[in-house]
Amino acid sequence: MQGRIYLDVFFVINFIMDYIVLSVTFSILGEQSKIWRRLLAAFMGGIWAVLVVIVMKYHGQWKILLNAATYTVITVLMLMIAGERRDVKKLLRAYSTMFVCAVCLAGICYAVWYHTAVGYMLVTGQLGVVQIGAGCICFCLIKSAVKKFLRVRRSFGSDLCKVELTIEKSHIQFLGLIDTGNVLKDPYTGKNVHIVRSDILSGILRNKDDYAKRHYRLVPFHSVGKEAGLIPVIDVECMKVFDCRRMIFKDEAVIGIYDGMLSGTSSYDALINAAVFRN
Repeated sequence: MQGRIYLDVFFVINFIMDYIVLSVTFSILGEQSKIWRRLLAAFMGGIWAVLVVIVMKYHGQWKILLNAATYTVITVLMLMIAGERRDVKKLLRAYSTMFVCAVCLAGICYAVWYHTAVGYMLVTGQLGVVQIGAGCICFCLIKSAVKKFLRVRRSFGSDLCKVELTIEKSHIQFLGLIDTGNVLKDPYTGKNVHIVRSDILSGILRNKDDYAKRHYRLVPFHSVGKEAGLIPVIDVECMKVFDCRRMIFKDEAVIGIYDGMLSGTSSYDALINAAVFRN
């Protein structure tokens, strides 16, 4: 490969590649990862790549050591930054998945570099940071739109889903119905409200103090056959929604507490606000 690539372009390329690899890795694993975490991890990966190039220019004998650090320490740090704290087993699973994704992406990049004009344009400086940045923004917008479409379609393909709530380090699992008719929002926080039967929560929320810790409050709602009313809601640390074995939603949540049955068949215990899959 002749010519030279400026370090700023080299950084941007590695930053984009690391971000794509991390995004695909967490998507395959079915785990949530906040965008700012992936950006921070990709930024660290890009900086490290530039440092490796600079060091190897003057100390070529360190190549093996630098490569070993890249594939072990740096990769693990990127995974830990991009995701939540994970045990050794989950970390190894994430590491192997990320390695496979990186190898596949490297093959794609090789094909693009040698079988298109992109490689020549980078070497000659015709393709700079501005063009790469614009392409990255377009890619992210398209990816986000496709992801939302597939997520909503997958979610509504099966109305019933498994739900897990985390309250005071306790976990409650039950069946929920993804309800397009549930458009209830908490006027105080602006968050979507999910309706759960009161008896599902009774094992953890036993007295007024337990409810008070969860910011117990009343919010107005409208339902079929009733013009208006108030429903008690609480905040929970985490709600996870699963489609088969794949997690499709994970976040803090506002839970509305409903006394009685949500359906005549008692086939589900909650109404999941479908709006969360469009956010």
